[in-house]
Amino acid sequence: MRVVALLPTVFAFAHALTITNSSTGIAGNTYDFVIVGSGPGGLSVASRLAQRAPKLRILVIEAGSDQRGNTVVEDPANAGSAFLSPGLSKLFFSAPQHDIGRQLFMVWGQTLGGSSTINGMQWDRGQAAQYDAWEQLGNPGWNWASMKSFMKKSEAFKTPTSQQAAAGFVYDASAHGFNGRVSAGMPRPLQGTALQFEYQDAVSNATLGGSTLPTNVDFCTGNTNGAGLFQYAIFPASSDTTLDNKRCNAAEAYIYPFMSTFANLTILTDHLAKRMLLKTGIQPATATGVEFIPTAGGDVLSVKVKKEVIVAGGAIASAAFLELSGVGDPAILSAAGVPLVVNLTSVGTGLQDQFFVNFEWEPATGAPFLPPAPNALQFVSTSFLNLRQIVGNATASSMGSSLVSSIPTRAAATVASGGFTSVTGLTTIFNLQANLMLNKSVPVEEFLGGPASFGQIPSTNTWIPPIVNPNLFTDSFDINLMIASVRFARRIASTAPIAARIGVETIPGFTTLPEDATDEQIQAWIKTTYLTAAHPVGTLAMLPKEMGGVVSPKLQVYGLGNVRVSDASIIPIQLATHPQATVYGVGEKAAEIIIAAHNL
Repeated sequence: MRVVALLPTVFAFAHALTITNSSTGIAGNTYDFVIVGSGPGGLSVASRLAQRAPKLRILVIEAGSDQRGNTVVEDPANAGSAFLSPGLSKLFFSAPQHDIGRQLFMVWGQTLGGSSTINGMQWDRGQAAQYDAWEQLGNPGWNWASMKSFMKKSEAFKTPTSQQAAAGFVYDASAHGFNGRVSAGMPRPLQGTALQFEYQDAVSNATLGGSTLPTNVDFCTGNTNGAGLFQYAIFPASSDTTLDNKRCNAAEAYIYPFMSTFANLTILTDHLAKRMLLKTGIQPATATGVEFIPTAGGDVLSVKVKKEVIVAGGAIASAAFLELSGVGDPAILSAAGVPLVVNLTSVGTGLQDQFFVNFEWEPATGAPFLPPAPNALQFVSTSFLNLRQIVGNATASSMGSSLVSSIPTRAAATVASGGFTSVTGLTTIFNLQANLMLNKSVPVEEFLGGPASFGQIPSTNTWIPPIVNPNLFTDSFDINLMIASVRFARRIASTAPIAARIGVETIPGFTTLPEDATDEQIQAWIKTTYLTAAHPVGTLAMLPKEMGGVVSPKLQVYGLGNVRVSDASIIPIQLATHPQATVYGVGEKAAEIIIAAHNL
C-alpha cells in the first residue's frame, strides 16, 4: 500500500515574511488584519499595510498554492494553459442559461496571486468617463483622476528598448507609473508587429459612422477608443535573445521582493476561508475571527482578528464568502442552511461579465507565416470600438432610442427576477450606461465590454462552487449588438490591407453560418457558442445601500463594522477593458483608506 501525503512547505527568512501551507503556529492566533484572498486587490493591501505598520500582524488566507518556479505560470507563452489548469484555476459550470439552457464554463484563479497568475496578462484601463461614473453613482472620490493616480502608483512601466520602438511600441508617458510594484510593458523581442499594424489599419478602414479610428494607441490613457498593441503585466527579458520574459502577477509584484523585510506578514496557502465569526447583538455587527479549512480537506480552524477583515476573493468567491458568513438575502441563506446575521439582500446580485464569440481564418496562399514565438504572448493587437463605429450612425440612433425607452421595463424585470434589488438604483445605472455608450462614445466592443445584462450568485457551501447565473442576453440590446459585431468581424476580414492575408473562414465557416446569414441565424449561432470572458464585476457593488449597494465608498460592508472588500466585486458597472490594472488600483486605494482609518 502506498501513502501519499502533502508535505508542509514554508518559505521564510529569519524574522521575515512567511509563506506556508501549514496552519501550525497560525491557527488560534490573533492578527490585526486578516485578508481573505490573494489576488491583486488582496496582496496589494497586505503589502502596503505590512510596509506601513511593521508592528501589526497581518495574515492572508489563500485556497490555492504558491506557484513559484512553475513554468506554466511564469512563461508568458503558457498563458492559455495556466488559465485552464486544474490546481491553478477553479473550474466549474454556471447555472443553465435562460435562452437554450446552456451551462457556461466558469473559471477564477485559485492560487497565490489569484487570477493575475492565470490571466492573459493584458495591462490596460477603461474609458475615463466610466470611472467618473462611479462617483456619479454616489461614491465621492471614486473617479478617473483618483483611480488613475492609484493605478499609476501600482505600476512599474518598462519603456521600450530600441528594438521594441523600431517594432512600433509607442506609449504615453503621462499615462504610466514608473516607481510602483507591477512590472508592465512588452515582451522582448517584440515580433510580428507589421501584420498587427495591417490588422489595425483594416479595423480603421472598416469602421462606420464617419469617424477615423485611431491606431497604435496606448490603452492606458483613459481613451481606449482605437486599435493598438496590448501591453502586459510582464518582466521583459533581459535581452532580445535570452528568452526570459516572465509573468508579473500580484505575488511577484507585492510579495516576493519583500521576503526578507516584511516580518509582520504571513501568507497561509492551501487553506480555504470558510466564514467570518461575527459578534452580534451590537450595531453594526463585528468580525471577531475567520474560520478556514485545508483545501484538501480537514478540520475547521480559526484565527482571531483585532482590527479588520478584508475580503478579496474576487467577484465570485467574495460574494459567496459573505453569504456563508451570514450576510446576504435571508431567503438564500435559509435555503443554504446558513443562519442570518446581516440582512443585505444585494449580496451576490448585480453580476456583470463580458462575453465573446470566436472567429478563425486560414491564411491566404502565400501569406507570411509566423510560428508561435517561444517565451512570448501570441496575441499583441486589439481594438475597442464604440457603437456608431460598429453599426453606423442611423442604426446607432435607433438602437439607442430603443435602449433608453426600455430602461424602466428592463430595470423592473431584472429586479423581479432577482438579478438586482433596487429598481431605482438599476434605473440610474442603466441610464448612466446608456449615456456612456450613446453620448460619451465609450467603446462597447472588444470582448463587448459594458453589457446591460445582470446576474446573481446564490451560494451553497464552502466545498461546492456557488451557483453562478451570468444571465447574459436577457436584454435585446446585447444580442443586437453581438449580431452587429459578428457582421463587423467579417467586414474586417474582407477589408484592406488584412484581406490579402486572409483565406478561408474556418470558425464558424460559411457552412455553419452562411455569408448572408439572417439576424435569426446569427443569433442562434451566438447562443450555442458564446462564452464569458471571465471578467465578472459588481456582485458586492460600491453603491448607496438604497440603490442596491453592498459596500460604501470606504469599501465597508453595510451592516458590518470592520469588514471591507478590495476586489473586482465592488466595481458597480462593467468597464471597456480587461480588469487587472483597475483592480490593482482598487487595492492601492483600499490600502490608503485603511491606513487613514487606523492612523497608521
